[in-house]
Amino acid sequence: MSSEKSAPSFCEALNEYDNEINPFLELAKWACFKSSNHTLPGIGLGISEKILKASSAASGQYFQEKCEELKKELDDLLGENGILVYPTHASPAQYHGQPLLKMLTGAMNFSYTAIFNVTGNPVTQVPLGLGSWGVPLGMQLVCARNQDRLGLAVALEVEKIFGGWVNPSTVIGQS
Repeated sequence: MSSEKSAPSFCEALNEYDNEINPFLELAKWACFKSSNHTLPGIGLGISEKILKASSAASGQYFQEKCEELKKELDDLLGENGILVYPTHASPAQYHGQPLLKMLTGAMNFSYTAIFNVTGNPVTQVPLGLGSWGVPLGMQLVCARNQDRLGLAVALEVEKIFGGWVNPSTVIGQS
């Protein structure tokens, strides 16, 4: 028996580490407009966790090996001073509610951010102003693991060049 402790599950985190929620029950509550305390993406992640946990250990080992290969490839690519300039997302910022619709159609594109969560690379999101359609634009700066300071320093310089964050709409009550 392994003495290695495992991290709490996401379903435990959703319940403030006091037992696990049942993500399938939460989905039913959400679908029936009952008062689930959780967002649909959170419930979906909980369901994914349950399904993956039920899959075989061999497939888990396979994905762990692929993750380690990707980490090594990124380490080799970035070295200690490299920065990968990466899109924030597959599309410009979306209006309120649009991500939910995309999720329901299977076009989530979460890999633009999730991949670096898996590899442990620090990412700094840099605001670049507004596009011609009035929504925020940005990019990600991805650094080698433990090189957060490099991404932050470059982000400050890029932000100066592009003007940084811009309010995308008029605040009600202000002239």
